[in-house]
Amino acid sequence: MSSDASRNLEKYLIDNWDLPEFEHICHVNSIYTEAIQVASQLVNAIKDIALGTVTDEMKSLLTFIRLKDITNL
Repeated sequence: MSSDASRNLEKYLIDNWDLPEFEHICHVNSIYTEAIQVASQLVNAIKDIALGTVTDEMKSLLTFIRLKDITNL
């Protein structure tokens, strides 16, 4: 990160009092970052499917996911 970008981020964080509180902080080795991001997106998509809030466009992108209800095993 450049020094200008770092200063801009610092100014944004200091001056922004409306930021939500962090629930979790995750530290990931950079070689795993992309995989973690993909997993996070898939989990969010599955959550939307389960809650019925997924859009038709998203459904068509996620046709490769099979969900199984495991709450009543």
